[in-house]
Amino acid sequence: MEQKNKYNIRPLWLYTILICIIIDQLSKILIQINLIPYSSTNIISDLLRFSYTENPGIAFGLNPFNNPIVLLLVSILAIYFIFKVLVDSSNNSSLTQFSLSLIIGGALGNFIDRFFSAFQIMDYQGVIDFIDVGINNHIRFPYVFNLADSFITIGISLYFISFIKIKFFNDK
Repeated sequence: MEQKNKYNIRPLWLYTILICIIIDQLSKILIQINLIPYSSTNIISDLLRFSYTENPGIAFGLNPFNNPIVLLLVSILAIYFIFKVLVDSSNNSSLTQFSLSLIIGGALGNFIDRFFSAFQIMDYQGVIDFIDVGINNHIRFPYVFNLADSFITIGISLYFISFIKIKFFNDK
């Protein structure tokens, strides 16, 4: 007889979250090995650059708490909240569950950097960002980001799509 886990946590969620964390952390390790902090190298002409930066704040460099421990605690609360939404969505669409898994995986990837930064482990000064997109120096996305940020953004986009899809089909 198969034993059901208390929280109905699905292996696919855990695999998605784990893959996001591994890809994110490996990319950041490769950047640390191959670039000097605050340096850039063109990857695809000047359309895609890897620019090694460390962000001590949250999205877009905002740092409303100005305290790495408080930021770490807020991150834990956010991850817990999203995980709770994921567990509660076990009867929702696979797209909803996948999107929430991406968000959690990305959040945990950045959380690892914040943890290292808050406790000054391995000389971290913040979340490692490195993806820099644009054209020349004139038209560039104003923020450098990382793969964890990408997973979060894709996850949020897919979550909205699933929400709209549910709303559209439920209204018919």
